[in-house]
Amino acid sequence: MPGRPEVAPYLHGVADWEPPETHVAWRADIALLAAASREDDMGQAVPCSKDELEEVFEAFPLRSVEQLRDRSDRVQEELQKIAKRLKDNAQNRTASPPPDHAESEDPNDTSNEPEGEVRKGEGRPIESNPWVVLMHAGTMERARLDDIAPADKGNAKQVQRRPAFATVVLPVEVGGLKDGMLKGDEPPTKDARSLDVAEVARDGTPSRQRVVLKGDESGALLDGKIADGVTRASVILATTDEDAEPGRIEYRVAKGQDREPGRRGASHGHTRPLTRTDARRNRRNPHAATWWAIAARSVGGTVGMVPSRRARRCDARGNSRGDR
Repeated sequence: MPGRPEVAPYLHGVADWEPPETHVAWRADIALLAAASREDDMGQAVPCSKDELEEVFEAFPLRSVEQLRDRSDRVQEELQKIAKRLKDNAQNRTASPPPDHAESEDPNDTSNEPEGEVRKGEGRPIESNPWVVLMHAGTMERARLDDIAPADKGNAKQVQRRPAFATVVLPVEVGGLKDGMLKGDEPPTKDARSLDVAEVARDGTPSRQRVVLKGDESGALLDGKIADGVTRASVILATTDEDAEPGRIEYRVAKGQDREPGRRGASHGHTRPLTRTDARRNRRNPHAATWWAIAARSVGGTVGMVPSRRARRCDARGNSRGDR
């Protein structure tokens, strides 16, 4: 609020020096964007251009509910574990199949591939060294996971500054989330898309949506009914079939939902949803925590307050309006 001092110094104190921190988020469209545009001479997918990437995140910006935060050295350590796990999985896939299971010649047969490592609709696992998005000081770039979390400890120290004070956006297929914490050893869940909470507004009602269109077919990137909305960005997806019409992914956003919920310019208190889906049927947010309750308990314990039933009922909705 204007005229009010910042509360963070009173809650956490003022430190002379603090280690750099890194934010981490997961998006289900990162793998698609990495395979967009075209293929190079070696047959490798070329990611979408930097301009397209900036357009995507301008239309579909990261929200605080999507992000985890920790010290940069800890984040890099967990990212190294993710990179190692992906490489181990790739080596296991290239090993000979079990004797009782014949290897299929169908390239779309994913019966030998581990669950949770396969892209939706792609019929193939995520790369062992996938593309990620790195945001730093207003700039955005694509990078390989090994570029920011190399296995060699010497190289890791050299690139340690790269993820410092930055945000790393991972494809959901890599996993790495457990109990709301970044855990590199944790494989993706059966439906890896559950790590993507970009389409869930603060009140649990979806207000923006990503739609994948291929020929005459279309489908929501995440579960849910396709709804009409304003397309703020669109990226053409690469295809190996020269006769097929290339698909695209559209970023549709409801009016007033292109900013952080609760900030000036966003629809606060009266969210305009894209769909009429009952909020109770929406997928649970794996990142979500009752941060207002945690903060209340922390502050109350510090000053010696005893929590009461009435105090527990006071949530962030009242505080956000400034009437408590």
